[in-house]
Amino acid sequence: MSLIELMELEWMLMRGAIRLLILALLQKSMMTCYQIIKEVQQITERKPSLSTIHDILTDLEKRKLIESFTTQQLEKYYKITELGRRILNEARGRSLKKMMNIINIISE
Repeated sequence: MSLIELMELEWMLMRGAIRLLILALLQKSMMTCYQIIKEVQQITERKPSLSTIHDILTDLEKRKLIESFTTQQLEKYYKITELGRRILNEARGRSLKKMMNIINIISE
């Protein structure tokens, strides 16, 4: 497996976790799409495309896990909803152990 293939595989694994990561970021504070991209880039060390983040935000909003609003300065912000908080907390309980098991197996 080449380094490029390995990096692509790594990114595919991270993409699945980005939805939960975005919910966790929005639990800390409301953010713009640009701020979310910067935070995801800092955490994953890879810049997600605007379309990837936009698609995720659109889906999370459709599922009522987040909501958006536009300020008077025409900046669009996203914030987590109460349903989003509940889902995130459930995911932390259910998914964290599974993710840690996978990480432990991969790192052996």
